[in-house]
Amino acid sequence: LPGKKYVFAMIIATLMVPGQILLVPVYLILNHLGWIDTPLALIVPAGAGAFGVFLLHQFFKAIPRELEEAAMLDGASRLGIWWHLMLPLSKSAAAVAEEERKQEPDRPAESSGALRRWRPR
Repeated sequence: LPGKKYVFAMIIATLMVPGQILLVPVYLILNHLGWIDTPLALIVPAGAGAFGVFLLHQFFKAIPRELEEAAMLDGASRLGIWWHLMLPLSKSAAAVAEEERKQEPDRPAESSGALRRWRPR
């Protein structure tokens, strides 16, 4: 895809932005989507963090292409390869990304209810 490296560089650049700056924009987006006071408000922003994107990107780049090709030769579809091969392999990397997200000291704790207490004027 054209611009793939540029988009990835922009995502990595957000690692330099303190979490407190992102609190209000994230709340406004979640409010616009109607996700306030739902589990999605906790899951989606946490799963789209720059560190997690970087870690999973590097993880998937390290998986040998031959593994995918072998699954295709065995008759697996693209969805089957992702579901039965890539997803199970990525569980450990996803767990590491989640643990790292929980331990970031400058990020606000989404589960503390801070997103529900703040209301725009």
